[in-house]
Amino acid sequence: MTPNDRIQRMRQKNGLSIKPAQPAAKPVITHVCEHVSPVARFANGFCPDCLAGFRKARAEKRRERPAPVKPTGHESQRLPHNAVFRVSYDAATETWSGYLAVPGREAVQAQASGVFRLLSVLDQMYRDSLLA
Repeated sequence: MTPNDRIQRMRQKNGLSIKPAQPAAKPVITHVCEHVSPVARFANGFCPDCLAGFRKARAEKRRERPAPVKPTGHESQRLPHNAVFRVSYDAATETWSGYLAVPGREAVQAQASGVFRLLSVLDQMYRDSLLA
């Protein structure tokens, strides 16, 4: 027996009127766009129809956007084919030293405290030699 059943029995016993059970109103959500729909997972958002419209507009906007242009030649960020990095670590001085050899160009040499820093310095030296 549920607590509600007990309450109703006590009311009947004491001569109080029993209220008929009212059907629960189905909850609805009014979205930001002012469309009304049954309770959904998230409140105060846009309704599914508006979201579909927004997605469609965004997809059309993407199609209208021109494709990005890939750089070619010296504008490219990659090293040419057969470029070689050689690095070695000297524990006595705690430094990395190495060189970058690119076919058809003079090799560049440098030293740095870390491998990434060394590779960055060698790459920048190569890029500077392209501008000279």
